[in-house]
Amino acid sequence: MSMIKMNYRKRTRSGSKIKISIIIPSFNCGKTIEKCLQSLVNQDFPKQKYEIIVVDNFSKDDTAKVAKKFKKVRFIKKISNPAEARNYGAKIAKGFILFFTDADCVLPKNSLKIIERDFQKYDIVGVGGGYKTLNKNSQAARFVGYEIAWRHSRESRFTNFLGTYCCAYKKDIFFKFNGFDEKFSKASGEDPEFSFRIAKEGYKLLFDKKLFVWHSHPSTFGKYFQVQFWRGYWRVLMYKKHPEKAFNESYTGWEIPVASFFMSLFLLSLFLSVFYFEFLYFALVSLLAFFATYAGFFKFLYRRESEMLFSAPIIIFSRTIIVFLGFGRGFFHILRGR
Repeated sequence: MSMIKMNYRKRTRSGSKIKISIIIPSFNCGKTIEKCLQSLVNQDFPKQKYEIIVVDNFSKDDTAKVAKKFKKVRFIKKISNPAEARNYGAKIAKGFILFFTDADCVLPKNSLKIIERDFQKYDIVGVGGGYKTLNKNSQAARFVGYEIAWRHSRESRFTNFLGTYCCAYKKDIFFKFNGFDEKFSKASGEDPEFSFRIAKEGYKLLFDKKLFVWHSHPSTFGKYFQVQFWRGYWRVLMYKKHPEKAFNESYTGWEIPVASFFMSLFLLSLFLSVFYFEFLYFALVSLLAFFATYAGFFKFLYRRESEMLFSAPIIIFSRTIIVFLGFGRGFFHILRGR
């Protein structure tokens, strides 16, 4: 029996009433947090064995009023970004499993049972799950949901990439690795960066396809592209700390780096074609190769909503350009020491 399993079972028998501490950062989440908290208080799990901690960045809406309606919720106001809020929640947590989710997520009733079972069954220090789309009336949200589902469908059992919308860690391991890097001032990159550090040291992280949350994805493509810009921006810091992960992420797969290469080749060839017409052919071939890298996703999309195939190439092309812009801005700030 591994030391990790022995430690878990010893602590379970030792009488600690609270096993799982659920930690949620919030800021102006009055419209979504009620459904989130309702799904948590309704968990099919002994009430005395888990707690809910909301760390709020002094919301200006009715987030506090809504959260305080739930007697089970510990509501703390603290000036913080999401990484700081999660770290603070971990410090005051009473449980020895830390479960992180977001204020716009809704959890199935069996979520905590799955988490407990996974820590008992597997030799792991962390477990994460997937997303399912809550706002299916939005085409943008459905597209985001399909792409996430496609990536998660290819995940192996053990991973190096966990997202804080739905993941849990052993508390002692969390503090051994000093929690989330608070240099990530937006919720974009601090969670996979943390899981990279843990996986690099040989600890096992599980991706459980039965564990998931319902989530409201960006409802417009404008909002989606804004999110993607900041993803590109913060990946500069993430890849600076873990350069090997630029081509070796469990979630992203090989498509993103390969597609980025062909997009770079396309843009360079298009620029050179202004001076040498022959480069226009290179640009066309590069563009076709770029779209070919997403053949798996297009096939996945066709089986679920074939009508979206007409717009998907335009969305992916636009998204890639926007991520490039975000990455470029992040790289410029790194060079300036920011």
